[in-house]
Amino acid sequence: MDMGRFLIETHLRTGKPIKELARDHGVSPSWLFKLLPRYRLEGPAGLEPRSRRPKSSPSRIADLYEDEIVTLRKELADAGFDALRRRGCG
Repeated sequence: MDMGRFLIETHLRTGKPIKELARDHGVSPSWLFKLLPRYRLEGPAGLEPRSRRPKSSPSRIADLYEDEIVTLRKELADAGFDALRRRGCG
């Protein structure tokens, strides 16, 4: 049993305050306060680690445009118009 599940179940079973459990076990109270509603809603499955990756990246360039940019940069570099060399970076 992992620490989060142990502490949440201890809180629910004994009524011991979250802050006290967190202090006694060296974990963040905010972490336990975040786990508690997930446990109540989903049970033990709610305590499984979740990805922190965003669902979307609004500023990401579409693959179509990315491929075009790479092609254009290669063409410019082959023609001697390498922007990095002109600035003295390469």
